[in-house]
Amino acid sequence: IGGISGLVAMRFVAKYFIKLLSIFPLLENLAHIMVFWIGLKLIIFSFINSNILTFEGIFWIGLVSCLIIGFSKKSS
Repeated sequence: IGGISGLVAMRFVAKYFIKLLSIFPLLENLAHIMVFWIGLKLIIFSFINSNILTFEGIFWIGLVSCLIIGFSKKSS
């Protein structure tokens, strides 16, 4: 039941994401950059078993800056 309700919810939410992408076209490219950034963090933390606080701060600054850049330019 949970999987089916999740699929139905994704179908309705997808309409809003398409509208959001039409308003902010940079979000599509920045989504790929954010996935790369998160993957890079996972690779670094899987090889280094220590908690690097400086990288954690850089990681969040990178994600927030991607969001700011993505929402900064509207399509005309």
